[in-house]
Amino acid sequence: QKAPGLYTKDLATMMYGFGDAKEPNPATVREVEALVYEHVAGVTSAALDLAALRGGSLDEECFTFLLRHDLAKLRRLHYLWAREVEIKGARQAAEKEPDEDDLFAFGSGEGAAAGGGGGGGGGGAGAG
Repeated sequence: QKAPGLYTKDLATMMYGFGDAKEPNPATVREVEALVYEHVAGVTSAALDLAALRGGSLDEECFTFLLRHDLAKLRRLHYLWAREVEIKGARQAAEKEPDEDDLFAFGSGEGAAAGGGGGGGGGGAGAG
């Protein structure tokens, strides 16, 4: 079941970004939302069918297989998955309680003991 108007504001903003009026016609926004919903539901349904054929669960491979002939969508999908992993990592790092080693680790990396850590200039690749 579709939740009507769930993405209306976001789609109106996107439509404006693609050259529509600042406040697009609400009927047009509803129609675009219906098309987007239909497309996403169709791809997801096909991915679920594929997962059932494979005897497994719905995973990234199902979507990769379905989009293998549309290189632009496939690249975008992989890009979004990579950003999702980065965001999860950043959230985990932000939520982690820093311990004493973390607080004093700045500049104490591999080159620091030999005098290469910390300040600017020198000590990098090719210096020498």
